Amino acid sequence: MPLLFTPPQTGASVLAGIPHTADAYFLVFSASLGERGRPWDCENVLGPLAVALKDREASTIYVGNRDEWNAESNPFRQAPFNVERVPTVLRLPGDWKGTVEERVASASRIVEADILEGSKLRAFLKG
Repeated sequence: MPLLFTPPQTGASVLAGIPHTADAYFLVFSASLGERGRPWDCENVLGPLAVALKDREASTIYVGNRDEWNAESNPFRQAPFNVERVPTVLRLPGDWKGTVEERVASASRIVEADILEGSKLRAFLKG
């Protein structure tokens, strides 16, 4: 499944949209596109991620513009997401028995530098 590009979302809407799957599910956190014509460091990873995730279930979550992202109140900086940098990819475990919040909180993560290093990205995707 290709990455789904969605408009800005709230933490609650992201949690509600996470499907219960037997396989891992990926959340790609990125700067909002169109922010002064450049999505910060995120532009370097979205292409490689789209290719790497083409056969996996994943969604792209836009965290807002630079001011919105830098605000401590940004919902994606809060539990259960706890994203500290963008771009970040969360790998949610498949066949999860707990709540969606617990599934997100238990997710492994990878950030830009490691995303761009092919061997680290491949290992992350395999779990």
